[in-house]
Amino acid sequence: MAELNNKIAALEEEIEAGKGEENPPQFDSNMYPNGVNANFYNIEKLPAEQVLGKFAGIFEDKESRDIARVAPDLIKMLESFGLVEGARVVDVGCGTGLLLSKLSKAVGATGSVVATEICQVFHDHLVKKVEAEGLNNSMCLFNDNPRNPQIEQFRGAVDLILIIDVYHHLEYPRTFMRHLKDALKPTGLFADIPLYYAICVALLILLDVVLM
Repeated sequence: MAELNNKIAALEEEIEAGKGEENPPQFDSNMYPNGVNANFYNIEKLPAEQVLGKFAGIFEDKESRDIARVAPDLIKMLESFGLVEGARVVDVGCGTGLLLSKLSKAVGATGSVVATEICQVFHDHLVKKVEAEGLNNSMCLFNDNPRNPQIEQFRGAVDLILIIDVYHHLEYPRTFMRHLKDALKPTGLFADIPLYYAICVALLILLDVVLM
């Protein structure tokens, strides 16, 4: 553990000093010939209805996606880890907004939800969803910077950061996670929740740890 902590500390110092330029992970070129996020970056020219119809069917299908099926239970679990009234929550890669309404309700009028998204079509859909449902405590941020979530305005002020079935899409995971960590309060929590929630129980990590 001491050796791992030393490696993490050294990496943090390198990134802070601008010396630790991270090389992106190598993804399977057969599965992702144009990059791991090509499906999200290159769909702006398609009709929004077509895009949303396709991905909402994938993201929100309770039969094929564990997270969609257990969404109410997931919210209840997160209530034990910072998802409470008055909390500020960041949902990284919010997609079509599967949990957005539930998160908004959980934090209440004194809390706030920040939904970030790399896909312009999804972002525009989230904005409309916020307006249509009157989610006055929620805001949507478009961000196509693979190294930085660009939430500096919330530095040291976030109670809970969610990455739900998104971590494997991070092109520069160490650098990106470092920026996320900076947004957290000292008591803030990070929840990395994998696709197969029922098999891989949500991994909740105190945010003085940087994922490697």
